[in-house]
Amino acid sequence: MDSQKTPIDMNSKPSRTNETAEKLISFILSLNMKEGDRLPNEAELSSMLKVSRSTLREAIKQLVGRNILDVKQGSGTYISSKRGIPVDPLGLTFLAHNKKLAMDLIDVRIMLEPHIAAAAAIHATEEECQELLRLSSLHASLICAGEDYQDADTKFHEQIAKCSGNAVLVNLIPIISSSVYVSTTISDMDFRQTSIRYHQMITEAICRKDFLGAQNAMLAHLNASRDYFIHMDDTVS
Repeated sequence: MDSQKTPIDMNSKPSRTNETAEKLISFILSLNMKEGDRLPNEAELSSMLKVSRSTLREAIKQLVGRNILDVKQGSGTYISSKRGIPVDPLGLTFLAHNKKLAMDLIDVRIMLEPHIAAAAAIHATEEECQELLRLSSLHASLICAGEDYQDADTKFHEQIAKCSGNAVLVNLIPIISSSVYVSTTISDMDFRQTSIRYHQMITEAICRKDFLGAQNAMLAHLNASRDYFIHMDDTVS
């Protein structure tokens, strides 16, 4: 009787590519590499990790897909500024950008951002406060000029999270950024002008180390946004 072959369990152990990807992550962490830092070239990494160049390339490709690495043709491989965070962690691509979504996102932000602003007021450095002031001013000037201010608005809220000194909070920024994007695409000029005032209030409270003031200013900002969308013409939804 012919002996039967035992089926191979493909999930029994990590593939060589997966193992190499994890080794690369360990290497990055061991050197405390930051976004924008360049990895050693392919020959050095291949020798260091004791893997073939083809396996290394596949591992790098995997980490690029995970937003951990960026490959710049002719330049090298770098630590991504995306910090391994998915481009659309909330799956908003498949949700209509309307009043209902704006409301849902603001409700989530109300749970998070007042506390982030309070932490920012406690931990922000002088340099971080100066950058927050710059972004608040840029946000205001772009709105007043009738120009696209979405990126400046997003970066303002990102900076508040950075000021908190909490790395996990910084990684929640995609939730906040998604909300900023939806809000800016369906809001009117009155709403935008009001946001200038609230951004300035939040910035001033953080920079004077007033954690309750920062928390309350952020809550007021988000509640004003929520009220705006509650009373928005239902034809927008």
